[in-house]
Amino acid sequence: MDILSARKEDLAAVYALENKLFGEHSYPQFFIRQAYDCWGESLLVAKEGEAVAGYVLLTTSNVAKHYWIMSVAVNSEFRGRGIARSLVERVMAPLAEGSSVKLTVDPLNQPALSLYQSMGFTVLE
Repeated sequence: MDILSARKEDLAAVYALENKLFGEHSYPQFFIRQAYDCWGESLLVAKEGEAVAGYVLLTTSNVAKHYWIMSVAVNSEFRGRGIARSLVERVMAPLAEGSSVKLTVDPLNQPALSLYQSMGFTVLE
């Protein structure tokens, strides 16, 4: 499994995965393209061969050293292999010490909650 910066040719697969996993709550296709244009270095894909197994998108905020993980997704056939953890770790690795990273997650998504808490994220309500 390789974790790479997304390429323009990966965007259709990223959107397809976003739509498959998040349905009516997914980001629209134009947002995926805009995210690539604005934060391309922070749109990472996990690939097995040419297949996009997962992706993560980290964005900046209007406050220095504050970031948002907008989306993390791993195709169901690739789950249980540590891909989401690897994606999040990789996208956060270049951030300056003392940076703050936030994300939102469905409170019923226990696997995601457990992952994020094991990585040091805390629940805010």
